[in-house]
Amino acid sequence: MALHQGNIMIIEINEQYRLRKLDKLNWIIEEAYIPQKGKHAGEQTWKNIGYFPRLDQAARFLFDKQVNESTINTLKDIEQAIVDSRLAIMKACKKIENSMPV
Repeated sequence: MALHQGNIMIIEINEQYRLRKLDKLNWIIEEAYIPQKGKHAGEQTWKNIGYFPRLDQAARFLFDKQVNESTINTLKDIEQAIVDSRLAIMKACKKIENSMPV
């Protein structure tokens, strides 16, 4: 789902990652995490893990990150990690496409 907060668009990729369109020049990938200390200790929040001028660059980074961080023991596992990552990114891109004004 694409959520708009003023000029900022937030698109969830999955429970762990989301894309944030900060302005017309920047895409940010955010990762969910739960801080152990501080104001939001114990609560899920988001941290920025990458800044990109183009959506395709953000998608490529996220794809590589998800595949590299998956538990891969066999070629079948690699294939499944690639399919899962690609599907999540494609769904998010569809959400972006559907939320853009015509």
